[in-house]
Amino acid sequence: MSVYYDVIERFHLKDGSSQSAIDAVYTLLRQIADFSPYMILDDGYIEQLKLSYNGRRIEFSGSLITQELAEFLQGAICEDPESMDMFFMFHCRSDVPGLWALMDLMDEMTDDDLECFDFCALNHADCGDPPGCIAFYGARNGVVHRGGHGRTLQQDFPQGGDWYAPTNTVTMEIDYDPDTDAEVKQAMETTCRKLMAYSEYDNFESDDNRICFDLNNLRLHGQDEIAASASLIQNLLRLAGRADAQWGSDDCHSCDVMYALYDFSPETGPRTLEIEFDRNGDYQIFVEEY
Repeated sequence: MSVYYDVIERFHLKDGSSQSAIDAVYTLLRQIADFSPYMILDDGYIEQLKLSYNGRRIEFSGSLITQELAEFLQGAICEDPESMDMFFMFHCRSDVPGLWALMDLMDEMTDDDLECFDFCALNHADCGDPPGCIAFYGARNGVVHRGGHGRTLQQDFPQGGDWYAPTNTVTMEIDYDPDTDAEVKQAMETTCRKLMAYSEYDNFESDDNRICFDLNNLRLHGQDEIAASASLIQNLLRLAGRADAQWGSDDCHSCDVMYALYDFSPETGPRTLEIEFDRNGDYQIFVEEY
């Protein structure tokens, strides 16, 4: 079975005079250029590319590299780098050659080499746990980084960003007694339908005795939508708890939540956000960013 990756890479060149910086830039440009045959075979596509190189700029998205992009990349490869900023978001199969070539190269670099640029990458495998893994290479505040340092507990939801959940966020199946649970059932239906406004794909079924709800592929913009969706999920869990209390058992009730998203905004991404809820709807916020 083939494994597919969602990948986001951000690169900023600070100093292009060293050989290590030239090697890093060349490896990135070759990665984009060599991606073309795999898109033709329907094994990948570029969701978003924003590339600025030596004062020239190009943007692209699609499944077939255009002549304009090919010529831009070829011209850049032939020039020594003076400046470069890149945001590259793509989907590909795991056996695409050179997928992790730049990180392999940076693992061998010295600390002085890594001070020449910032590179941050997120990857999420379709068979892996969301929201994916982040690696950062470069220097910040006098500290050189190689790889990721993991998520940190936060008090507030992150500002800005365009957030996406690559997998299922809520899976719920609740049985009801129509004579005693009508109020809870109506409140839960309302909450589910509000959550569906943030979802790319969902499934909602309701009859006199049961609600089944699957919420998949959330897309959220900024702090307000994160807060609103988290509040709705919190309410959903508390309503499920009321149903459990009325039945005196949770044998016929399940409400599972995996709130895990990544930020794909060129301005703020890549970042990851995880909100861990307990059965009472209380939660903790975890963010990984560089």
